[in-house]
Amino acid sequence: MTGRLKTALLFVPLAVLLASPAGAGLFGARQLPAKWNDSKIIVDGADGDWDEGGSIEKNGLAVAAANDDQYLYVCVRAADRDGAAQLGGAFKQSFTLWLDAGGKKKGYGIKLDHRGGAPEREPLAVSTASYTATVVDKDGPLGSLESEGIGFMPGLGKKKRLLFEFRIPLAKAAVRPGGALSLGFETSDIDESALPAGMFSEAYPGRGMANPGSMLGVPGAIGSGPGGTGAGMGGPGAAGMGDGPGGRLTRLAPIRPDPIYFRLKVKLVSKP
Repeated sequence: MTGRLKTALLFVPLAVLLASPAGAGLFGARQLPAKWNDSKIIVDGADGDWDEGGSIEKNGLAVAAANDDQYLYVCVRAADRDGAAQLGGAFKQSFTLWLDAGGKKKGYGIKLDHRGGAPEREPLAVSTASYTATVVDKDGPLGSLESEGIGFMPGLGKKKRLLFEFRIPLAKAAVRPGGALSLGFETSDIDESALPAGMFSEAYPGRGMANPGSMLGVPGAIGSGPGGTGAGMGGPGAAGMGDGPGGRLTRLAPIRPDPIYFRLKVKLVSKP
């Protein structure tokens, strides 16, 4: 095989990768196309007016966007149980939606803090009273949603998963129809006090095989020592199985979720 042919064969798979969605994720920000809102979308905490096919799923969230001449509409839905738990405050986390027409700065955001209580991993009901909403930048609070003209409503979607709907003036995002902006989605660190003891790992006494008799007739033992599983092969006698010396097994437990943080580039549309 000639050197030129080898080079050509090398670049063909690379070109295919770059053209694929996976390649786009590796070499550039994922883009979320907005849809024109012809008064169909209402910020009411329900997702029946959103097209599921227009969502992008990432890190346990499903995100959709729309716009008209004046507002940007964003729907953030929990795509799995971990996403629902983090949005619902099960780990005492806040959620912030960041808007930036210029890139990745945290210049303007909507921060939601869950109000006390002990929320469930998948809440059965939700209302605006469940959250304290504040407009923030990277340095702290800027004002209220009302003073900024922002609409917000939490709710439960078709699959009974938590969702947030936002209506944000385009002027606040410094963008116009046909333009683009970056949206950031962030939950704060998990509060350790919200984790019940042993929630993500738990050991308990086990049972092993430890009768000191074996058909092999050697006084050795194969096992994990004190507190092990106790599989033993030892001196003269018949092989047997019995209670071990208090082995410990680790029960399979839920994997602790990482805090959510990702960005999507949103391309706004002009009026058809």
